[in-house]
Amino acid sequence: MLVRKLELVNIQYDSKKMKGLPDNKNQMNPINQVHNRLQKFLRAHSGFRRDELPGYLNLFAFSFNAPLDQLPDLSFENPKTLRYRELYCKSKPD
Repeated sequence: MLVRKLELVNIQYDSKKMKGLPDNKNQMNPINQVHNRLQKFLRAHSGFRRDELPGYLNLFAFSFNAPLDQLPDLSFENPKTLRYRELYCKSKPD
């Protein structure tokens, strides 16, 4: 239904035929690579709360799709620093 609604092309592959293929001949390799990177990203941030999952997926999508020259610029646009003690201090200093 989504394919028709967005006027996309539906392509189906037989997984039995693709099972023994090397990566460079496997049509699903680009998707497998993205899936692998997403798994590594989520494992690296395994302590996140499940209700924050959309934010982490947005961060992954942005970092995966952003031009490489744009990422360093974005990291310096917000020079705020949060110190460990400021985050976990029980009483606020006067």
